[in-house]
Amino acid sequence: MRLEHSVFRRLAKACLLLAALIAQPASANDPATRLDRIREHATIVISHGETAIPFSYRMNSGSPPVGFGIDLSRRIADHIKDHLGLKELRIRWNPVTLATRFPMIVSNTVDLECVTTTNTKARDAMVDFSTTFFISDEGIATRKDSGIRDYPDLEGKRVAVVRGTPTERNLQARFAAAGKTTTIIGERNNRRAIALLASGQADAYIAAVPIIAGELVRLGDSKPFHIVGSGGYKEAFGCMLPNNDTAFKKVVDEAIAKLMASGEMEQIYNRWFNAPVPPMGANIGLPLNEDNRQLYAAPNDRPFE
Repeated sequence: MRLEHSVFRRLAKACLLLAALIAQPASANDPATRLDRIREHATIVISHGETAIPFSYRMNSGSPPVGFGIDLSRRIADHIKDHLGLKELRIRWNPVTLATRFPMIVSNTVDLECVTTTNTKARDAMVDFSTTFFISDEGIATRKDSGIRDYPDLEGKRVAVVRGTPTERNLQARFAAAGKTTTIIGERNNRRAIALLASGQADAYIAAVPIIAGELVRLGDSKPFHIVGSGGYKEAFGCMLPNNDTAFKKVVDEAIAKLMASGEMEQIYNRWFNAPVPPMGANIGLPLNEDNRQLYAAPNDRPFE
């Protein structure tokens, strides 16, 4: 946890410096709040990922983003439109990577990001998070004949993860505490991390289960691989929001709670996890679990770490 806080304090300072460098001086005509600005311009800027199947991705280079997080973002935008009494609210989609997602929010370039960003206490230093929209278990992807069934089996193995994520830090901490060693290979995104497993350059790939499942679907021939447990570690995905904008967060939280109460959130879930995923046409096949059912019944924005 000390490493987590240290890393994010440094990142927070860098993001705040970036915000100061690119921010424009306020004028007398500038809207007073984010909601006022959205109302005045009838536009909301939303981040999207380009490879995060099935949360946020493009089917090809010229197509609009699709996915669970994109559907959720559109529903939130609809709620904001109604809240502000607008006839129309345009969405301007802003592509981001794992490296740029935080600076885009901190610098006020982007209003909202609902992809797979994990809510942690350390990240509260620079951003806010909405009500959690997805609770995920961590999983280990490996070849079925690898002999790997859980964390203890990773000793001495090569493990691919996405660099700079809570998953990487959790893996480092758990092995250090147990006095065991493994070779951790950090990659810049999930697509590159699972490629190491597929090519035999890694023995395992660790990430949130729905992310692994999406990557296996994208691979096409996923029969040699399976997902096994990793000790009950959980992550809370929330929409990332600009820090300390309580009015904006309140409206976003209302939108998510409304989707959960009406049953529409479960419909969105089933569309992306229990139906063929375009353009691959394969079904990820992850039924809604008890953690998420409890979340839908009692929405909250609590992180697991």
